[in-house]
Amino acid sequence: MSFTPHSPLLVHQGAPGVEIAAWLVKAQGEPFVELRQTHPQEAFPEAGPASLGQSPLPNDPIDPVATCPETGRMLRLHVMRDHSCALLRAGPSGGPSWELLPIGLSMPSEIYDAALRTVPFDERHSRIARLRLQASCDGLRWLVINDPGHTVSARDIADLIARAMESMAARILAAPPVADPRVHSNIPGGARFAPYSAWPDVSDFTEEIWHIRAVLDTALSPLAGPDRESFQIRVNRITPPTPWNGKGRSSHISNARMSQECRGMLNRLLDHPQIIPDALRYGPADSVLIPDFRLDENMSNHRRLMAMQILSGVISGFSTRNTAPYTIAA
Repeated sequence: MSFTPHSPLLVHQGAPGVEIAAWLVKAQGEPFVELRQTHPQEAFPEAGPASLGQSPLPNDPIDPVATCPETGRMLRLHVMRDHSCALLRAGPSGGPSWELLPIGLSMPSEIYDAALRTVPFDERHSRIARLRLQASCDGLRWLVINDPGHTVSARDIADLIARAMESMAARILAAPPVADPRVHSNIPGGARFAPYSAWPDVSDFTEEIWHIRAVLDTALSPLAGPDRESFQIRVNRITPPTPWNGKGRSSHISNARMSQECRGMLNRLLDHPQIIPDALRYGPADSVLIPDFRLDENMSNHRRLMAMQILSGVISGFSTRNTAPYTIAA
């Protein structure tokens, strides 16, 4: 029999709590100034421990090997015990031994054959072949269930995974290169932030945070109206956009009633790169940028003037005496 997975064997894994995410943070190493598609590695990483609480599957482990569609060099898969994983490519002659494709991936522990779509739901478990995979310290152990003639071989499974590796490598290499956020405060043209680098600490940007607070206060005060006294928000950082999860936005949690105009202005200001620089906007998911923001009637004239200068460049017709809705400049 042939086995065709009903869904991809490799998918993008963006969750920060998986094991491959912690490994990738270490693997990306020291800050780098240039843009990169891959990260150099001195050697292929040592295999991790086997999956917890499971008896080993009966078939001998496999170590799938594929070919990079861009360079023709070898691709291998580094799999963690929770089945999160990453792709590595053999390095060029005279270069590093291996190159890490810096995207977290995951693979299923069990997947059905595509024929399940033709079988009633309550009969699939007994009638449809399914592939079970298990991470181990010596490779991927496997078992095909509901394969009465034992026609699916280790080579078949290795080829299935290899094709998935080649397809995913093509997607990763087609994406823009990455920049280290510890070095680039704004994303260079044609690049995106390295997804697993350490992010700048908010505590290092005290003056910038005060500027953001002053700008928000100056822009929102004319729109707050009678809800001024109860106005309180928390601004969170977000993870950067990737080719897989689209564009993100600085999020806020509000304890205040806000008019539609005030809420719309707040969202547009949080989106604007001149208001919140990329190094502060992006960071660990849901980490706090401004913990407790309230409108401040006692702001110094110096900060108010600075905020008005910034706002005059990004908001058409800005005036602190104008209570009509502002328009963000293009």
